[in-house]
Amino acid sequence: MMKTHLLTQRQCKVLDLVVAGKMSKEIAHDLGLSEKTIRYHRSEILQKLCARNVAHLVRMVMIEKMRETNAELIEALQGLVRKTRYSLMEPDPPELAFARAVIAKSAENNAGLNEPTAWRYLEQFKP
Repeated sequence: MMKTHLLTQRQCKVLDLVVAGKMSKEIAHDLGLSEKTIRYHRSEILQKLCARNVAHLVRMVMIEKMRETNAELIEALQGLVRKTRYSLMEPDPPELAFARAVIAKSAENNAGLNEPTAWRYLEQFKP
């Protein structure tokens, strides 16, 4: 995890612009500061985040953003699983397991309820 909490608001803004690929001169112009001030902020950012150079810093930020994105995706998928009451890691809910057993038994006994028809019937009860 990156230690961005150690950065000032100004340093965070400079970091965002560095990661966006802007040069010190462009950042200075955008923020209305001198280029020397921007170079100072960049060196402070590198030191505080323990980055060897700007390329390493950008790599660290991109990895952190991917972690955040993955965490958001996992959370969304978990919410979807909770919402539909199904889990990829758990067995079928009891009602679905029962339905599967009824369909299988009906097909075995040739009770007039074939499997495709039974599944179409059960589809209407899905949450």
